[in-house]
Amino acid sequence: LHHEAHAVFYFRVSNTRAGPTYKFTIINLLKSGSLYNEGMRPLFYSERNAKNKNLGWIRTGHNIHYYKNNIRRKDCKGERYQYSLTWQFQFPYNSDTCYFAHCYPYSYTTSSATSWRSPATR
Repeated sequence: LHHEAHAVFYFRVSNTRAGPTYKFTIINLLKSGSLYNEGMRPLFYSERNAKNKNLGWIRTGHNIHYYKNNIRRKDCKGERYQYSLTWQFQFPYNSDTCYFAHCYPYSYTTSSATSWRSPATR
C-alpha cells in the first residue's frame, strides 16, 4: 500500500515451507531514499513462534535492497521513476502462517488501548 510519500506494506504468507530461501519484492514505492539502505529490516511475525516461544514481531531478512526500478512515474513530468524494496527470507517452520510489515501493525482499537496485542490474539 502507498499513501502519499509513505511506503507501507503488510501481508500474510500461509502454508509456509521451512528451508528454501524466498525473495520478496515490493514495487511502486516513490521515495528516493529509505532506512532500509541504512540497515532497517522488515518486520516479521510467525503464529507458531507466538504460540511456541511467546515471540512477537521481529525485524529480519537478509540481502535487503531499496533501489530505483525501471517503472516510470505517471504522476509527474520528467524522468522520474518508482523504487522497489527487495529482501530474502527463510521461514522457520513448515505449515505456518506469517506476516510481514513495514511498521508495527495496529488498528484504531489497538491504538486506543493501553496494551498492544499480536495478530493471533485479536
